[in-house]
Amino acid sequence: MSVFLGEDHFEDCTELTSITIPSTVTTIGDYAFDACTNLNNVIIPSNVTSIGKYAFQNCSNLSSITIPSKVTLMDYAFYKCTGLTSVTFLSSGTLFMECAFKYCTSLTNIEFSTNSYYHRIDDHAFQGCTGLISVTIPSNVNSIGLLLFLDCTNLANVTVQAISPPFTSSSNMFLYNTSPSLVISVPSASLADYQSEHYWKDFTIVGY
Repeated sequence: MSVFLGEDHFEDCTELTSITIPSTVTTIGDYAFDACTNLNNVIIPSNVTSIGKYAFQNCSNLSSITIPSKVTLMDYAFYKCTGLTSVTFLSSGTLFMECAFKYCTSLTNIEFSTNSYYHRIDDHAFQGCTGLISVTIPSNVNSIGLLLFLDCTNLANVTVQAISPPFTSSSNMFLYNTSPSLVISVPSASLADYQSEHYWKDFTIVGY
């Protein structure tokens, strides 16, 4: 039996500090934990496949989160979680929708599993994450959205593990308000492909 954790279920529960979501839950609904400002510990079970829009918006005391396999993060899922410093993605996944971690200003560590299968990271996913200095985009990502790192003013290094340059429709995925010394590291065997690929060639690209 699958269970839907309903929309607004714990919205504005400012006394809530910790929760283990039951293993029967497969979907966390829109705004489910919106503005739970004292929530600092969430355990999401492996059966969850979707985290809804604004599900954890403004959970400003949440410092870390582990995302299970095969989860779709809907728009603004962790919007303005300003205390969030670390996100870990386990094993395989599907996609990030727009603005999933927008304005998570303390975020410094994004860790994807080595067998990650996130195929697309959508527009503005990490916009305004001013704490980010480096990011590794896993090898199975084949599509990168617009303004992905807009206003990530300290982002100085992006490692892209894909052998073939991921599709993007504009160079502004990395262009606006990142560090002026931004370097993109790619597999050495693919260096020439990235340096000649439309939009990617606009950046400083080195092999590793």
